[in-house]
Parts: sequence; C-alpha cells; structure tokens
Amino acid sequence: MKWHLPKTSLLAFGLATLLVSVNIALSVVAYRNTVKLVASVDLASAQHKALKAVAGILQLLADAEVGERSYLITGEERYLEPYHAAVASIGARLELLKSVGASVDAQNFNSLIALVNTKIGELNESIILRKKSGFEAAAKAMAIGKAKAPMDVIRHLIGEIELQEQDLLNQSSLAARMSSRDTYILFAASALTNLFLLTLIFYAAYRDLSQRAQDQRALKDLGEKLENGTRLLQQQEHEKLVLGQMSGVLQSCMNVKEAYNAIAQFGKRLFPGEAGVFFVMHDSREYLEAGATWGEPEIGGPLFAPQECWALRRGRLHLVDDPRVGLQCDHVKAAGVPQLFYMCVPMVVHSETVGLLHLQLDMDSVRGEPAQRVDKLQQLAATFADQVALAVTNLRLRETLRQQSIHDPLTGLHNRRYLQEVMQRELARTERKKTMLAVIVLDVDYFKRFNDTYGHEAGDAVLRSLAHLIERQIRGSDIACRYGGEEFILVLPEASLSIARQRGELLREAALRMHVTLNGQTLGPVSISLGLALFPQHGATAEELIQAADAALYRAKQAGRNRLMIAEETSKAT
Repeated sequence: MKWHLPKTSLLAFGLATLLVSVNIALSVVAYRNTVKLVASVDLASAQHKALKAVAGILQLLADAEVGERSYLITGEERYLEPYHAAVASIGARLELLKSVGASVDAQNFNSLIALVNTKIGELNESIILRKKSGFEAAAKAMAIGKAKAPMDVIRHLIGEIELQEQDLLNQSSLAARMSSRDTYILFAASALTNLFLLTLIFYAAYRDLSQRAQDQRALKDLGEKLENGTRLLQQQEHEKLVLGQMSGVLQSCMNVKEAYNAIAQFGKRLFPGEAGVFFVMHDSREYLEAGATWGEPEIGGPLFAPQECWALRRGRLHLVDDPRVGLQCDHVKAAGVPQLFYMCVPMVVHSETVGLLHLQLDMDSVRGEPAQRVDKLQQLAATFADQVALAVTNLRLRETLRQQSIHDPLTGLHNRRYLQEVMQRELARTERKKTMLAVIVLDVDYFKRFNDTYGHEAGDAVLRSLAHLIERQIRGSDIACRYGGEEFILVLPEASLSIARQRGELLREAALRMHVTLNGQTLGPVSISLGLALFPQHGATAEELIQAADAALYRAKQAGRNRLMIAEETSKAT
C-alpha cells in the first residue's frame, strides 16, 4: 500500500515553495536597494560634513581677523589667543574638507587653500609689524590697505563651493529617499509574504499534523519568554527613570553629606534585593571609608586599605558568584561570612579612583536565576557607580574650592571675603533678635621687628601662632578672620560690651604668654593691641563698625600698645 500526502498538504507545500521563492527574490532586491540606500546616505553625510567645514573656514577667518585687529589696537597678547586658535582650526577644517569633499572641484579647492594661506600670511605680517614697530606702523599699514586680505574673493569662492556641495547633497538626498521608499515597499511586500507563509504553515500544521499538545507547549513557552522580556524591559525603563532622578538629585546636593544620604536612598530603589556600601577614597589615598550604606551588608569594618580589594587592584569589576572557587577580597574575608556572593565595582573619574561600590547578592535569587540576571545587575552597578563617582567628585571639588576661597592659606582662619559675606547676615540676625554684636580689630605690636630681625618666616610663624591662639580662645559661634597683613578681626554675636571687653583682655594676656619658636629659636614676647566696637552703639553697618574698631585700635597704639580700647560713640544723623 502506497503512502500519499493529503491534498491539503501538497497544496500547502506547493504554495509554501512558491512563497519562499518570491520571498528570496524580494530579499535580493531589497538587499540591493539597501546597499544603494547606505551608499546614498554615506555620500549625503560626507557632503554635509563638507558644507560644515566650508562654513567653518569662513567663520574662523573672521575670528582670526578680529583677534588680529584687537591685538593691533591694544597690543595685549591675550587677544592673540582667538587668533592662534582660529588659525590652528582652519588647517583642521581644510583637512576635513579634503577628506570628505571628494566632489569639490580641485581647482576651487586649491584656490581656496591658496587664498586662505595668503589671508593668514597677511594677518601674521600685521602682527609681526605691530610687535616690531608698534601701533603706528601697523595702523599705517592698515590705512593704506596692506593688511586687507581678499575676504570678498574667499567668500565668493566659498559660496561657489557651498552651492556645488548643496546641489550634490540634494541629489544624494533625493536618491536616498527614492531608495528608502523602494526598500520600504520591498520590506512591506516581504513582510506580507512572510505573514502569508506563516499563516499557511500554521494552517497546514493545524489541519494535517497531530501535534497539538506540543504546539501548545511551544506557544506557552513563547508566551513566558515574551512575558519575561516585557518584564525585563519594564525593569530597564524603571532603572533608567530612577538613575535620571538620582542624577538630578545629586546635582542639587549642596555637600557630600547630602549626597551620601541620597545615594543610600536610591541604592535601595535600584538594588532592592541586594545590600550595598559606597566606599569613598580618603584624600590621603591610604584607605577607603564607608560613605553610604543600604540594606544590612556584612562588612569587616567601615575602613579598609585599597590593596585589600581585588577590584581596586585590577581596576575592573570583580564578581564572586561562587564563594567556593571565587577569589575573595580581604575586606570581605574580614566580615567572617564564608558563603558570600558579592561584586565590587571600582569608581574611577579621569583615571583616578575615587571610591568603590560593594554589592552583596542574595544567594538564593542568584542561584535560581539565569546568568542574564547577573549580567544585567553588573551593567546596572557599573552605570550607578559611574554616576555616583562623577557627582561625588564634583561635590568634593566644589567644597574644596569653596573652602579655599574663604580661608586664609597662611593662618587657616577665614579671610576678608568671608567676613564681608557673614557680617551682613550677622547684623541682620542681631537686629532681628534685638541683641548686641561686638567687633574686635587687633594686630601684632612691632610686627615689623620680627620680619626685620628674624626674617619673613618668623613673621609668618608669629601670625600662625596667634591664629591658633585665637581659635582656642573664641566660642563656636564667634567668627575669626585675618583682615590683612598682621591685622585680625573677631566678630562676637550676642556679646555685650563687658563680655566682649573681658574676652579681648583674656586674648591679650594669652598672647603675652605665647611662646613662638622658629628652627629652635625663640622669637621673643608677642603683644597685641585691640580695638572694640559694639553694634549698634558704635555703628549701624559693617563698614561703620570696622572703622570704629579700627579707630579704637589706632588709639590703643597711640596710648602705648599692648592694650584694648573701646570705640567712641558716634551721633546718628537725623
């Protein structure tokens, strides 16, 4: 007995063969159209770059000419910076035009190079003439037209090149659109053919094959994959959203303490199943310390040396997904938990290690999930570490610059700039609370003798010692500033006249007992004179208070030094 295929199967097979043949033909034609489309797009891109290069050359020549004219007029070297930058960039633009502007007429291109070089040569001659002969010679040369370059010719030539490139760009764009249209039509036809073919195959399978159960299992598996894929996409979108929110919050933080709190909160949201620690590299680079923590991580302590972590030693992410065979870091061994799944991610900004992200993974979830889960977690951890590292580095730099801008480098006290910032605030607070505020101006008696006798290093040593003494004597709410030279200013909020005078006398007596040595040599006794002014009796503004205290200091000097004088009350103008 012979076996025959059912008629439906034969028909389905014949139709499938025909559809496959049509699909192959469509694919070949679509491939050719795609190649043409890619070529057209590449050509259009090259012509667009050529247009940008040509336009940039004209602008750079104008910038160079502005820099040259500014230097001829002022003679200041800083005006040559845009000139040199423009000349350097013109060469790069010409090379770019040469590399991408294959369609540019060779004669026009060579003429453009010659004209640009002529223009740059003339500008350079004017600059040399200004340096050697001065402004009058350069002005004379400009007046007689020596310094004028054929900018109109250059503009005209560049206009011709731009028109030529724009015309070619339009042709390339038209060809690209036509190829794109044909490609879309072919792809649509191919898609319809494939759709019809799949429909035919499923229909034949449904009608002629007895594997419904197997098909159902396959469809179920496909549904689970789609569901998992959808869940993964949703999770990725959520992670992107949270990372964007974290970036905005970190940029708004005023200091690293706020940033550490934000990092801990966002760490919980991004890694809900993992415990984590953000370690920060100390300024000494001798150790790292915990800055932010979420979950309940098992760590050996808040500090560890860089060489105790394999990620920091190798400069790359270190994952331990099997504690039995994985290479454990020493700072993890110190926790005393042998079966610990974790990863360490070095945080690097501009080739400098600024910290470490340490994540401890849930053992059961890692064992029960595919390797893709761990890979995605590594990618998320790397992105999180990069954003946090950059934000913390910027904040620390900002704080460092802020501290440097308001502190005196010699004594470590606040400087005059900081005094000007806080005086208005303190006066407003004092007036609001209806209290008093004292200002003491003091300086070192016979300070010049220390410099003349022992050298300027001795004077610096005296100022540093006096600054340290002031820091020990004042309250936490008081403000001490180096006002300039050997002069210091103390601001004492909520201090009455008697209290301010008492504290000034204590400081003066302490200065007499102060011993200053330099290279084993005692520099001799140090005395200070002080002037005291009180708000609002001696002044209603910061300037008036400082002037009143300074006048009192002058009277203390006139009276024999080593004493404190109180400012004289001034009558208020009506």
